[in-house]
Amino acid sequence: MEFLLSYGWAIVVVISAIAALAYFGVPLTPSGFAAQYFPEQCTIDSGLACMDHSVRYNQAGFNTLDLKIKNNVGYDIIVSTITLPDFGNRLDNIDQTVANGNWIEIPTVMDMTNAASSGSLLQKGSSYEINFILIVKNSQSGLEHEFHGVIKGKVN
Repeated sequence: MEFLLSYGWAIVVVISAIAALAYFGVPLTPSGFAAQYFPEQCTIDSGLACMDHSVRYNQAGFNTLDLKIKNNVGYDIIVSTITLPDFGNRLDNIDQTVANGNWIEIPTVMDMTNAASSGSLLQKGSSYEINFILIVKNSQSGLEHEFHGVIKGKVN
């Protein structure tokens, strides 16, 4: 009985602390916390490196995504397609050759309506997490490879 009484008070204190944090507006979810307090992030599968990215708001009815990707695969590649599965968008026929060790800037102007927010645009200052798939071809063999990536940050 003594065990339950002493640890019961500790549980009450922890629950009270969490309630106080929520009351004062501290984000309690990992994604909300990370988006508010940590810098932008861009990751992609091994072999390619995400050098930089930007998502900008455009009042003409779309958002603009820019990606800078470095080729570290070990051979020259041809970037052919980028897909944003969360938004249902796909940009084909990029067809730019990137030598091993070099980088490419992929400007992508798409109707990136946020499906999770009932089709609204990503507004300036809002946080985002965008999954993307980059399809590249080995310039020598012609075989295609998929690279999956994620970018996180705030809309410029």
